[in-house]
Amino acid sequence: MIVNQLINGWEVIFQRAHEMLAMQIAQHWQIKQRPERWAELLSAISEHDNRQEGWGDSRHLTATGAPIDFTLKGFSLEQARGVTEVSKYKSRYVSLLISMHTSFLYEPLRGQNKKTDQFLDDQLELQRSWLKSLHISKTEAEKAYNILQWNDRCSLILCKNQLPAGQRRLEVYEDTEGNTNFIWQRKDKSIGVDPWPFEEEEFKVWAEARTLEQLQFKNDNELAKALLGAGVEEKVWVFRKE
Repeated sequence: MIVNQLINGWEVIFQRAHEMLAMQIAQHWQIKQRPERWAELLSAISEHDNRQEGWGDSRHLTATGAPIDFTLKGFSLEQARGVTEVSKYKSRYVSLLISMHTSFLYEPLRGQNKKTDQFLDDQLELQRSWLKSLHISKTEAEKAYNILQWNDRCSLILCKNQLPAGQRRLEVYEDTEGNTNFIWQRKDKSIGVDPWPFEEEEFKVWAEARTLEQLQFKNDNELAKALLGAGVEEKVWVFRKE
């Protein structure tokens, strides 16, 4: 879950809604920059956070009973394995990109645990295998992964309400070629990106959020029940070229 603190409670956006938002943004990417396997790249974007933990055992709560943001949760080898395994049922290309994403996220953990190290080694071997099988160069794969990472990061900025005040600019993501874009929000609430990476000059995206007024919960089941009964707000963002 993505959890934002409000004055009177919590705003919660599910990981799958964040994935959907990332895919919506990516759908507007410049046509000339799209790889040949564009549909598979969109699928990878929409599945990159799959296999999240189910409800139970208070794994979605802090020690004080508040809903816990995903950034505060520790690494889950089970979840990492799950998302890489399920991606294999879609295609080698999707599996390659998801595997690259897990490497990006978890390589900093190398050396802390033998099981984690083995998982990371397995991902590097899988990537080498898929690159060879698909006849794709590492550079081509990195260019595709840059698009996944960019849209993932952009979606998180929006979902976590991280757009700076005063029309100040925020770096989205620096890719493997050293390119970067900056995002900001204008006074009219429209979103600007420079350089502009999209095909259209203006488009709209959205994500569903739930608001909880209850501050603490006894367990996951109580939280899950509250979320299912909470009001749903459709948060909308309009991207517009200068």
